[in-house]
Amino acid sequence: MNTLNTISYWLATWFKVGLWPKMPGTWGSLMAIPAAAVLYFIFGAKGLLIATFIVFILGIVSSYFVLFSTLDSDPSFIVIDEVAGQWLVLCVAGNDVRFWIIGFVLFRLFDILKPYPIKQIETYFAEGSQLSKATGIMVDDIAAAMYAIACLWVLRLMFT
Repeated sequence: MNTLNTISYWLATWFKVGLWPKMPGTWGSLMAIPAAAVLYFIFGAKGLLIATFIVFILGIVSSYFVLFSTLDSDPSFIVIDEVAGQWLVLCVAGNDVRFWIIGFVLFRLFDILKPYPIKQIETYFAEGSQLSKATGIMVDDIAAAMYAIACLWVLRLMFT
């Protein structure tokens, strides 16, 4: 494995969290939180949002290279998509730990259930080129994050 593939593999699996035996998506989301907390504490919500965009782009690139080694269009061991989606939700959670926990739960719920049109987005991208598949891996989690953000905003309006 060359250096680019090795780096892509480490990023796509979020430093091998995606290789943990059960619930890789949930573990990926959970293991994204410590880095998000550090970024939020140092740079605020805007800094975390910028980092989310960077991880999103890195996720497309790393997934693209990793997909060449698998026949699956969205392998469960790729969890950088969960990182980007979770970070996006945490950008609007504020500095209240309760909303970080609720944001985690909401994101996982929508990522697992894939309500309309998330499943359709995933299917659309899965039928294209390797780049399309890599983009689809990332985009469906951003869509799940949007649902979670909408719910989180309502909850924050109600309880803060």
